[in-house]
Amino acid sequence: MPRALAFTLPDVRRDSLGIPLTPLRYQVTGELPVIENWAQTRELLDRFVGGS
Repeated sequence: MPRALAFTLPDVRRDSLGIPLTPLRYQVTGELPVIENWAQTRELLDRFVGGS
């Protein structure tokens, strides 16, 4: 069963350096499609989405 979390931000401290922040990005390497166990990934995703 999927669960959710809620976070409360109690305070904010702004950056005074003026450095622009960007969201983190994930870039897949060329090896991942080769070494990934696609059958296991599919099974885990089906269980997660299906709730079983």
